[in-house]
Amino acid sequence: MKTIVLSIFFLLFATASFAQKKQFSADTTLAKNWYERAQDLQKKGRYDSSMVFYDQAAAVYKKYQLWKRYIDCNYKLSRCLISQGKYDQAQQKATEVMQESQQKLGPDHPLEADAYHSMALVSNYKGDSNKSLELHHKALDIRRKAFGENNASVSSSYYSIGNVYIARAEYDKALEYFQKDFNINLHLHGEEDPVLGSTYHSLSTIYTAKNDYTQALEYCQKAARVFVKAYTENHPNVATSYHLAGRIYSYLGENEKALDYYQKALQIRLKFVSENHASVANDYIRIGQIHFKRGEHDQALLYYQKALINRKKSLGNLNPYVAEPYHFLGDVYIAKGEYDQALDGYQHAIMANMPSFQDSLVQYNPPMGNQQTIYLDGVILLNSLELKADAFRKKFTKTQAASDLQLAIATYLTTDTLIQRIQQSLTSENDKLMLAGRAKKIFQASLQTCLSLHAVTGEKQYLQQAFYFAERGKANILSATLAETKAKAFAGIPDSLLIQDQQLNKYINNYTQQIAKLVTSGPGADSSKLQEYQNELFSAHRTQEKLMAALETHYPRYHQLKYQSSLVTPSQLQSVLDAQTALMEYVVSDSLLQVFVITRKSYQLHSVSLDSLFVRRLSAFRQAILSGDQDLYEQTAYPLYQTLFAHPLPKSIKELILIPEGELTTLPFEALLTSGDVNKKEYLLEKYAISYAYSASLLYERLQQKQTSQEKHLLAMAPVFEDSASNVIMASNRSVLSGLQTEPVAAAEQTGEKRIAMRGQLLDGTYVSPLLASKGEVETIASLFEQKGYKASLYLHQQAGEEKLKAKGMAAYNYIHIATHGFVNGQYPELSGLLFAQDSTSGEDGILYTGEIYNLALQAELVTLSACETGLGKLAKGEGIIGLTRALLYAGAKNVVVSFWKVPDNSTAELMGYFYKALLSGKSKGAALQQAKMKMIANKDYSHPFFWAPFILVGK
Repeated sequence: MKTIVLSIFFLLFATASFAQKKQFSADTTLAKNWYERAQDLQKKGRYDSSMVFYDQAAAVYKKYQLWKRYIDCNYKLSRCLISQGKYDQAQQKATEVMQESQQKLGPDHPLEADAYHSMALVSNYKGDSNKSLELHHKALDIRRKAFGENNASVSSSYYSIGNVYIARAEYDKALEYFQKDFNINLHLHGEEDPVLGSTYHSLSTIYTAKNDYTQALEYCQKAARVFVKAYTENHPNVATSYHLAGRIYSYLGENEKALDYYQKALQIRLKFVSENHASVANDYIRIGQIHFKRGEHDQALLYYQKALINRKKSLGNLNPYVAEPYHFLGDVYIAKGEYDQALDGYQHAIMANMPSFQDSLVQYNPPMGNQQTIYLDGVILLNSLELKADAFRKKFTKTQAASDLQLAIATYLTTDTLIQRIQQSLTSENDKLMLAGRAKKIFQASLQTCLSLHAVTGEKQYLQQAFYFAERGKANILSATLAETKAKAFAGIPDSLLIQDQQLNKYINNYTQQIAKLVTSGPGADSSKLQEYQNELFSAHRTQEKLMAALETHYPRYHQLKYQSSLVTPSQLQSVLDAQTALMEYVVSDSLLQVFVITRKSYQLHSVSLDSLFVRRLSAFRQAILSGDQDLYEQTAYPLYQTLFAHPLPKSIKELILIPEGELTTLPFEALLTSGDVNKKEYLLEKYAISYAYSASLLYERLQQKQTSQEKHLLAMAPVFEDSASNVIMASNRSVLSGLQTEPVAAAEQTGEKRIAMRGQLLDGTYVSPLLASKGEVETIASLFEQKGYKASLYLHQQAGEEKLKAKGMAAYNYIHIATHGFVNGQYPELSGLLFAQDSTSGEDGILYTGEIYNLALQAELVTLSACETGLGKLAKGEGIIGLTRALLYAGAKNVVVSFWKVPDNSTAELMGYFYKALLSGKSKGAALQQAKMKMIANKDYSHPFFWAPFILVGK
């Protein structure tokens, strides 16, 4: 009997177990189908329907304790909620995913990374980019450990981090992350896969911000093509493509085309999300902008108000993206003359960005000097403060109340402090330059406000403040970089960490240079090599960022010195200028030239109106010298002098230190004519010894430095390139140098030398033109030093290799003279350089590039680049020329002599001989260069400015 009962029990158990397995199989198959259906709907933008199927699948997986699948469904639900703009719900769901993953699957599971990813997206939409980056990097670390580099989820992290940096206006840093994302997805899916469409959108956004509208439109159209092919035109991603196209056409001035794209984007978007979705507000704002441009202010107001309501409903009152509609509403109120209403909006925009500042009175600004003051989005806050200051300025035109200008200046000072904080957070040089260009416009407006207030009140303090803002618009990145270098030297940082930092800088400069070479080599470039260099550069940048963060954390003195900035005042400058020297600092705007003139006994500020031909005259003046066009030269040289020296200087002044900006930075002032009498040429050079500086603050710091030694030790180098051993270009350099062949300069031909040797002119792509006079030049200079009892180290021909400048012991040379070919790449400054002996056995490539100069350890009182175009480079607004001069100053040179154009070999050798003879006789550097040029003028063969005007002294 017992046996029968047991048999029946096992039979019933087996039947039940079979039934359970059958039910399990049926349920999980159904759940799998629901999951796949949900994914398909999610891709098509049908988020409500997708969530229904994810919920159903999750319920089945939870029933059977299939935790990975269950948690994955909840992660996908969080992503749907994000797409719907339901950020609080998404945050809650992502938090549940994180907790369940940790509990059910253990720490650092990929699903925990997915939760961090969703939470990071929410933080970014809520305007907290710092929190977003922290969470994204948590996700990325887990994903890379779990899957390696070539994985879709790793790519997704790179893509999302890139978007955070777009929001922070760190576009070059964003590009690095998108390049990683692109390379992974290209490998996994191919370039027509819709996953790359989103990357194309982001790249379009970046190039729009960089004003490269051709590239931006190309990526935008590529994205649209990919998404339409994958999903048809009715898809949220296609709506984004149309929106981005609208922005590009708007910037191009094609407003009707832009409006058509915005409206198409809005129509598609509203099929998938509610009117309160944050992306809908983007369309409202842009449509409002088109109406505003048309002068349809009421229509613009309507759309901006709809955008504001939308943003508050979708994002809440405390979100930086709520600030944007306030900005555009302010534009309308300003246009209507309703300044108080505009100011009220700008104040609310500031409050939306700052949790700790909620003062609605427009007289008050947030305390940006306090590092504890938290803002959510620095770029948007910068816009809010600038608009507020500008509104006070415009209100003054109506009220004529000095208090409005005072409030404008107070707001500009707050804006200035914010700019400094943003700059401190940036790591990419190009991103810093973009900010400098943006800030330059603000500083010019600040300066004008100071002058207006001085005119109203007569108070001299506003003239002092005007000089402060003039200096804020000059070479601040170079100043900050030099301060950082000094901080590393005096903060007690261990040598091992300093060596690591130096090595990273070398890696970064090398990879940047190699990438530029490949990019400029044309369509046949090795794409695998390019990707390899990009990956290495990416890794080096991230390692350096971690190192810098560690130094700031563990060495407080480094942090203090690095950010301890102060600008020179006029009175401080007066204390270091001698009685015969005047400093003139120029600030150029569209229609006004401000000239600050500081001598030992006086400080003056002159305003000079500029006509529409001013910039054209500058270009024509330079061209006239290069072409030998005497008529054009006389038509421009004296009128420019009248503008740039509109007010006479004291007769006691014999030396000038000029601080130009913009197009003035490549103007050889010495060649200006001081008289309109065409029968006698009276050059500015004949009245003054002239030198140049990047900024008064950098100059002041330089003038305070004591000369370390009265002894002089010269390093003189000239590859000469007179034989095949030294003038055959190394194969690795041909792609860089091949485009540098030029015809003889017209002014040089007037000497009768049709094949005159030019420093920087290549005869063809294989051989370097010989510089025979350079040998005698450096031998003469070395002899002059030795005759005075000084040391001179001379290297010629194959001995003149770049490795000499990279060797230890360079600090021993306080005078460095290099006579060779120089070349400049305005688009890629990292490909500018100096040509040395082409010796493949030296371990170097025979070109000292800009990036390599930055890594030199110099302590030279003077570096002379007796080569062509060494004073040129990429002109960066608010920073000056980015080129060899800047690199040498960074490397430790106190003074630099460089040239503005291609210079003849023979005349250059002669000028340099005169210069050093005067210098070693006891004259100052500026006076020695003046005397050398005067001797050239006295020589009928070299009297034309073409031969002597290009060489300038940067320093004192």
